[in-house]
Amino acid sequence: MDTLKKKKAFLAVLCLSLVFSGCGLSKANRSYSKAMSYYENGEYENAEKSFIDAIKANPDKAEFYLDYGFTLIKLSRYEDAIKEFESIIMDKEIAIVKQNNKKAYRGIGIAYLYAQSYEEAIKNFDLALAISEEKNLDTDILYYKGNALERSGNLEEASNIYSEILETEKDDTAIYNARANINRILGNYEESIKDYDKAIEISKGDFDLYFGKFAALKELSRTAEAEEVLKIAASLPVHTERDSFELAKVYFYQKNYDHAKLQLAQSLKNGFIEANYFLGEISIEEGDFKQAIQYFETFEESGGMVSAMFYNQLLTCYLNEEEYDKAKNCLKKAKKYSDVTIEQQLLRNEIILLEKTGDFKEAYEKMKKYLVRYPDDVDAKKDATFLKTRVEGASNETNTNQTNQTEQVGTSETVKKP
Repeated sequence: MDTLKKKKAFLAVLCLSLVFSGCGLSKANRSYSKAMSYYENGEYENAEKSFIDAIKANPDKAEFYLDYGFTLIKLSRYEDAIKEFESIIMDKEIAIVKQNNKKAYRGIGIAYLYAQSYEEAIKNFDLALAISEEKNLDTDILYYKGNALERSGNLEEASNIYSEILETEKDDTAIYNARANINRILGNYEESIKDYDKAIEISKGDFDLYFGKFAALKELSRTAEAEEVLKIAASLPVHTERDSFELAKVYFYQKNYDHAKLQLAQSLKNGFIEANYFLGEISIEEGDFKQAIQYFETFEESGGMVSAMFYNQLLTCYLNEEEYDKAKNCLKKAKKYSDVTIEQQLLRNEIILLEKTGDFKEAYEKMKKYLVRYPDDVDAKKDATFLKTRVEGASNETNTNQTNQTEQVGTSETVKKP
């Protein structure tokens, strides 16, 4: 596999080896060439068929299994991909074998990363890094490891890895962006802004960098500066459909929802499923939770990259529409992805769900823990008072009923006496 360059922290890009073996005239190589062409055109099911043909014609080429594995990842068949990668791992002290082993462990790690099995991903990236051959892959593998650490909530460790990469890759925009995002999450806003500025200096046309800097400035209440960042982003040249989608996001962050909706609708037609997410957010802002649910559910069903934030927003919509069974299921999914950026909002919504479904005692217990962690939440304190009243009221009612039952039994026994 070629080393990935200029990667995004929240979206790893898979790439295939472009090295063909032999003269390309054999049936195996013809099938392999066809598979590669399908892959690069995004026709992954057709690519799979051609890879299978290539492997049948020549089952001894490691490249075939490696590239087939990445095709399976694109088809979200992570377990199958892992099996293909594992099939070429051999315990031999031969250079070419060790090179293939390193590529296979890298592939396994990426498959686990996409499957959200972050510990397994990190384990396999470490196995790949332990192999001294193919040193040119080390930076790429470190990046993926940092991504896995970041997604698993080990933010400081991930940041350290990104810093390690930047010691040698001093102009890697994606790594500056990744470290900036982590510093923003950790509340290190000034450090975050420095990294965004460095990345923008290297890659002035990258919309995501401006969005990150905008968010950091907003957290510092530097509103005028934040708005200026969006103005600069809005003036960036738009050459492609991707650029048009990014411009729609600029309108969204500027709260220019009419323009955003028009641009996002066009982006949907152009195949950008992420537009559903932003349309859902706009629907929430407009108070149309039913419409927001439709956009969010379509986003998830279409294979959009979900997160704790996404599921928390969907959970909010379900609560507003009183769809509590769906809300419970959504809460489970949100907890699976939860990290420090969303913990407070998610716990608050969990308490609301418990309250809405009548479990006041559990809601009150969680609220007490919530207020220990977030004592400045005034609205939560008011809700805590209400929940305490409901719990105490239920307790008093239970005691009254028990007393009445005891009195009734006593009266009955008295009547029976001769």
